Amino acid sequence: MRKILVVGTKETNRSSIVESAMKGMMNSSSISHINLNNLSAIKAFTGAESLQDIYISLYDELDKKLKSLEFNSPKNSTVVIESFLTLNTKSGFVPLITDRFFKLFKPDAIVLLETPEESLKNHKEAASLSEQQKINRDYSVKQSSSFETLLKIVKVNPIQLAVAIRDVQDSIRSPTQVPKSLLQPLKLTVS
Repeated sequence: MRKILVVGTKETNRSSIVESAMKGMMNSSSISHINLNNLSAIKAFTGAESLQDIYISLYDELDKKLKSLEFNSPKNSTVVIESFLTLNTKSGFVPLITDRFFKLFKPDAIVLLETPEESLKNHKEAASLSEQQKINRDYSVKQSSSFETLLKIVKVNPIQLAVAIRDVQDSIRSPTQVPKSLLQPLKLTVS
């Protein structure tokens, strides 16, 4: 089962983009969707619990859902896991998707949705949102390189949502294996 992780802030309209992308795909019967933000561990998050406890219950709940999907889905199926990458709390930004997530679930690709800077100009929390997007990008690049996971960054222009939907569809459809030649160390010759 291929796992595609789609992440972004709420301002990117991530949920509606993922749902529209999946509805518009042929053979969508072999594609499943899990919204991490709808799992009970996140809904119960108040900031008072230890982050470690939240991660454990969230990842346990996700593991059960994935095992059920693997058992009931065709072998070449795809699951789209949708989530925030970071949460903006009173204490600052907290990663929701940790190294442990990547070790346990081994997503084949990360699709990072971003709102372009020019779209943020009139947003009342533009500075905070811009900072969160930078953190998300840096963190996605780190996780992508650490776990040999493909990364696609999709700019979500509110006026041209169809382009973002098509980019997400392409990411779900496309092969998600990194060519072995890219994983080999570079051999430099000095002349």
